[in-house]
Amino acid sequence: MLHGQAGQHAKFGHRFRLAIDRVFNVKGIGLVVTGTALSGQVSVGDTLWLTGINKQVKIRRLHAQNQLVSQAQAGDRIALNLTGDISKKQI
Repeated sequence: MLHGQAGQHAKFGHRFRLAIDRVFNVKGIGLVVTGTALSGQVSVGDTLWLTGINKQVKIRRLHAQNQLVSQAQAGDRIALNLTGDISKKQI
């Protein structure tokens, strides 16, 4: 589970949360996670925390409904290209 920092995007009433269902590496792109955004909003450049191992990651690219976008919100099916000291195995 990925979640945003407390207070981030407060106008949506909840922190960003993503239920991860797939994790894979894309050659030339890096680590990608996919899932459905459960709450909040997320944008390219945001910093998130990976629940369970308490690792910080940053969003490099974001796709929602198979389109490159700059932000997504609760209910969207999304793919996040992540950067940080994290591996597929850790997720």
